[in-house]
Amino acid sequence: GNLIFDVAHNVEAAQVLADNLAAARVGRIHVVLGMLSDKPVEGFCAAIAPHALHFHAASLPPPRGLDARALVSRATGAGVPLTPYADVAGALDAARAAAAGTPVLACGSFLTVAAAMERAGG
Repeated sequence: GNLIFDVAHNVEAAQVLADNLAAARVGRIHVVLGMLSDKPVEGFCAAIAPHALHFHAASLPPPRGLDARALVSRATGAGVPLTPYADVAGALDAARAAAAGTPVLACGSFLTVAAAMERAGG
């Protein structure tokens, strides 16, 4: 399936991303999410939630990267199922398997997108 990469990592950018997803009529999709600890995880996830079937939460490296379990606990309020993964590669593999050919979105940080692009190319 095709991959959508977006380096959005704040609420304003997440809202633009959500609008773009709505305009593209992709339906609800699987999302690979990795974020830094100083970013507005709750608001970001709330903006993306209407378009998400499942958040595949990826740990990003310390010191600034959020561990997947911490990301899950902060994003739970968005009301979308979440699964934690040790890294972006694992989250992407799981998302692509679950998506069964429908688009997968990788977002939340430049680090998330870079790792997802590297994995997708490999």
